[in-house]
Amino acid sequence: MRVVPYAMLLLTGLAASHCKMNFNDPGLGDGRERFSVFFSEPGKDQDTMIDKKVDDELVRLIDGAERYMYLAVYNFNKDSVVQAVLRAYQRNIDVRVVGDIDEFYTSGYQAMYFNNINMTLGNANGIQHDKFAVVDDKYVFMGTGNISDTDMVRNNNNWYIIQNDTIVKLYKDEFLQMHNGLFASQKRQRNATTSVVMNNSVLELYFSPYQGDEAMDRIINLVESAKTSIHYMIFAHTHDELDAAMVKMARQRGIPVYGIHDSTFVIGVSEEAPKMYSAGFNNDGSMSATGPFVRWDGNENTSVKNNPAHGGKMHCKTVLVDAGTPNARMATGSFNWSNNAINNNDENVIIVNQARVVNTIYEQWKGAWGIANDMALKVVNHGHTANTRDIVITEVGWAGASDGSAIDKTDDFIEVLNNSAQPIDMSHWAIQWGTNDKRNLYPVPDNYNWYYENKQSCSGFSAYSTPKPNIICPGQVRLFYNKKPSAFADTGADEQITYDDQGGEIRNSSGGSLSTEHFKFSGTKNFKISNSQFKIRLYDKAMNLIDEAGDGFAAPAGVYDDFSTPKKTQSMERRGCTASAWPPSSTTTYSCASAVAGNLTAAWFTHLTTPIVEPNSQAYTCTYRQDSNGSTSFDGCTTKATNTFSSAGYVYPTEANPQIRKVEAISTSQIRVTFDSNVSGSATNNCYGATGKISVANTQGACGAPTVTAITAGSDSSQVLVTVGTNLMTAPTCRYSVTANAACVDAGTRSASGSVLHVNGPAGGFATAILNEVRVAGSTSSGPFGAKDWAEIKITGVGTTRGLKLFYYNDEEMRLVYEFSDMYLVAGNIVSVGVAQAAASRPDRTSGTLAPTLAISLQDTAGFDGTDGTFILTYCATGENDTVDTTKAECNLPYKGIQDAVYYTDRDGSLTQQMVAGPLTHFYENLQSFWPISERPIYGLNDRTIQLTGICVASDFTAAENSAYLCSSSDGGISRAQADTGAVRNAGKSAWKHFAVSGLTSNAVNTGW
Repeated sequence: MRVVPYAMLLLTGLAASHCKMNFNDPGLGDGRERFSVFFSEPGKDQDTMIDKKVDDELVRLIDGAERYMYLAVYNFNKDSVVQAVLRAYQRNIDVRVVGDIDEFYTSGYQAMYFNNINMTLGNANGIQHDKFAVVDDKYVFMGTGNISDTDMVRNNNNWYIIQNDTIVKLYKDEFLQMHNGLFASQKRQRNATTSVVMNNSVLELYFSPYQGDEAMDRIINLVESAKTSIHYMIFAHTHDELDAAMVKMARQRGIPVYGIHDSTFVIGVSEEAPKMYSAGFNNDGSMSATGPFVRWDGNENTSVKNNPAHGGKMHCKTVLVDAGTPNARMATGSFNWSNNAINNNDENVIIVNQARVVNTIYEQWKGAWGIANDMALKVVNHGHTANTRDIVITEVGWAGASDGSAIDKTDDFIEVLNNSAQPIDMSHWAIQWGTNDKRNLYPVPDNYNWYYENKQSCSGFSAYSTPKPNIICPGQVRLFYNKKPSAFADTGADEQITYDDQGGEIRNSSGGSLSTEHFKFSGTKNFKISNSQFKIRLYDKAMNLIDEAGDGFAAPAGVYDDFSTPKKTQSMERRGCTASAWPPSSTTTYSCASAVAGNLTAAWFTHLTTPIVEPNSQAYTCTYRQDSNGSTSFDGCTTKATNTFSSAGYVYPTEANPQIRKVEAISTSQIRVTFDSNVSGSATNNCYGATGKISVANTQGACGAPTVTAITAGSDSSQVLVTVGTNLMTAPTCRYSVTANAACVDAGTRSASGSVLHVNGPAGGFATAILNEVRVAGSTSSGPFGAKDWAEIKITGVGTTRGLKLFYYNDEEMRLVYEFSDMYLVAGNIVSVGVAQAAASRPDRTSGTLAPTLAISLQDTAGFDGTDGTFILTYCATGENDTVDTTKAECNLPYKGIQDAVYYTDRDGSLTQQMVAGPLTHFYENLQSFWPISERPIYGLNDRTIQLTGICVASDFTAAENSAYLCSSSDGGISRAQADTGAVRNAGKSAWKHFAVSGLTSNAVNTGW
């Protein structure tokens, strides 16, 4: 018999009137399944509020429970609900509660504890922020508000009762994970379903953090789908990419945007509210016709006057699209628009496509908007809209910094130049890198975002004679960076800082290091420019694209050189900018009007040696650098006593000739040739037209010598299409050289003569492959790669490897190790990629002979981590995010083009948390051989298995483990232990074995097949 505390016995008489409630009314749902909508009306103060008794709806559900009632709460003190939970427990209902460990002091938690309710508390690293109840496999109660007096009466919130079998099961499964002690990154997705058909429309459901990025991407997609309007109500909004999407819709697409922000998140915590506000203004002070129009909430209904801890919050997390129309949609739930909600907290969000439901919440929005306050009462309009190329990206340091003995790969920077004739306020501007426009957007540092407000004056402009914030003067250069200038001081270059945040000078004629961290990117994100996918965009406050750099491929210039003595890195700088004097002044003629378009590879060069040609190109061989003070150049050295600091060779000699970057056989008669320059840029300077500009020759296989009959422009200025008319490329076993001749020149009149790559005849399909051997540690000199690391790929099915990519991921970065060319390979062929080689060769791209085993040596890739890492072999994924392009054939292959992966860690926590929160969610969901597939890679995994299988530590294994995992050495690597059909991926530790130093080679000898 269950022992019931005395306090609970007092409640038994109250339960009868609520038991076994019959919910036949489907509510607002457009069908038979119930979808009821509730929202609070706190008004402006206690005199205008309406207590809508939303708690009664939840109490009815709990009192009607017949088998179980599961409740996930954050703040929990609503007495009516607490009493209903206790009544259910007294009736022998299976009552369980999940909560946040830091909220245990609140009255609801205390009541659960003292009455022996089955309760689990968790999420020590974030918060358990869900607020939902699941009853009897019938109903879910969920929403934006906590189960508290404040949230249900005094804060703006909305809630829903949903009756749908699949939705109920998803919420139940999520609850049980947490009740079993799995919170945040320990959880894993138990069901592939995210979209459910309910009442003839689709309802989508996402949980954080394992679907956090997917949820935010989906909210952004929802915003971008708007046809008539966007309305939102938000508590915590700190997500730059969602902000940018809304600004783009208002300023670029003409879709009106209206938003209400909670007053506590307008200034001091988040830049999004002032950014949205300023984005709605033109430079002349007039308001854009479509906004964004934003206000801060007028809810002052606090139980303790003026204390927001006791009410008065705009607590909704809701965005409405096309509200008031039959096509209305929305996103809502516990999910704030923040990186914490995405990556750290336990959250849920639903996407609703039922207009009656959405338009009911629109009524809530209109009431809140009617009492909301003008944003001008809290923030000041800042920032300019600008024209394309008013500000130009002039230099990028993607390779990090060096002091001659070590390289700091994280010390990146981006330099911009005011290329216009007017001062420009860069407040609320943004820089974005990578190919995905839903990730990696950073506000430029200003007085709203990060570190210090920069104040300065601009000579010759009366309106700027007094120092003003965030102004960049004409001809002025500014640098945005990751680290405060230090021993790796390359990020101290080129900043024009005349005044500090109080308007006083921080420079003198002798120079010196930075005294503050002006222009340092926000520490809330990991600022790192990809070495393998270079694409940077600069936007003004209205999200006009002002300039861009890179085309999404590897960085076309700059150097990361860990092989020389001293070690060095080198930046990349924009071609085509000229100056009549340096440093520029009010009389300097400075222009980047002739600069090569920044999205082309040809726009960039690496600084190497003398002579000095470009402005801003001085030999950099000093221990640290200074900012311009008007009397020295921007790259001036404060001391020239040493000549060992090779962090950035800022001088370039001549512009390199264009090279062929990629060749693809797109049919038996046509080859697509991609250059690293704009070879289709003009009528005379190009690589198309005359058939003699590019030659094609047969180098392997008896396929005859093809004749080039036409060369035409490709889809962009870096491509040409080469057509052959005789001896067509009909056999994939034949290999052809593609050579650029002297007449093939780019828009800069540089000849591509002698540039050669090879291609096979069209294969008709993609090869399948697996990771066959991996070496991440050891000191042997055996094998083709010496003491260096490698990853070996074995072909399991015939076809082309065009676009096959090998990625490596650790806790620092997702890195593209190598992308294979259009090679035709057959089952059993071996291709090995060795990294960190002193000398580099790429036989699949440069050799006319295809003779596996191929050993590809890469100089420009760092070695693999000996303790943590993941290798992914894929055709489709970008390595930057978890999205795929379904228009590409390779993205429609099995497992979305993913071929294989292997994961290893020493379980110190540095890798596993990032894996769950980071880009590998996509790989896990689509790859059967993710090791071990039976567990998410942070919970339940004996991480020692791979250590004992492949990279053993002598003091860290037992005799039994040694026998079981064939581990006898701390050297060597891991190898596939059994065959793979290509259709079914082998998983788990049994698929791998250790191979020792003896006879170590990077080929099939050690596979044991």
